[in-house]
Order: sequence, then C-alpha cells, then structure tokens
Amino acid sequence: MHQPPAEETQGLYERKAFNEHYGGYPEMYYLITNGDLSKYKEVDKWKTDDFFFWAEYLLRKRLVENIK
Repeated sequence: MHQPPAEETQGLYERKAFNEHYGGYPEMYYLITNGDLSKYKEVDKWKTDDFFFWAEYLLRKRLVENIK
C-alpha cells in the first residue's frame, strides 16, 4: 500500500535531524535497556547477533504498535 508523502511538519523535521545527528545505535541501546542507559556496558557484553536481533525486534514492535 502506497502512502502519500509525509507533510513537512516541525516534528518531522526534528525527527529527521535527530536521526541524522545520532543515527540508530543510541535508540537501539535505549530500547534494549528500557530507557536505563546506565546499563549500556552490560549490553556491550552481548554477542553482536543477540544485540541486533533484540534491537530490530524492539524497533519493529514499536513501529507496529504505533500504526494508526
């Protein structure tokens, strides 16, 4: 299903700028640690495959939950 282009709102602009500046990795850590970034060193000990599996799962879960 094709969606029309998103309206250029302040929120859309800010989200794009945020993502361009920080990229996706901080968000992955944020989701994996459930917002407690003091646990990032614990997550750093995970195997790479585990990190990316859970990060992708949580990112997709959030997207699906926010579909209108």
